[in-house]
Amino acid sequence: MQNGKWMRQDDYKAVSVAAPYGSGVWHLYNVVDYPGETRNLTKEHPDILTKLQDAWDSYAKDVGVVLSH
Repeated sequence: MQNGKWMRQDDYKAVSVAAPYGSGVWHLYNVVDYPGETRNLTKEHPDILTKLQDAWDSYAKDVGVVLSH
């Protein structure tokens, strides 16, 4: 997935799918309770989403991820 981003920690997975396949907005899923990623938990757990976004940003910086435009 071009410019797609995801980060998983414990039971949670944060996903951002870039256009044209998605909106580029981050979504949060509990992959244990909802393995099909059918329930977006962003509003219920914004703190967990922020933690995963920060982890992805740190990872991307550490390994030199280059996103195309």
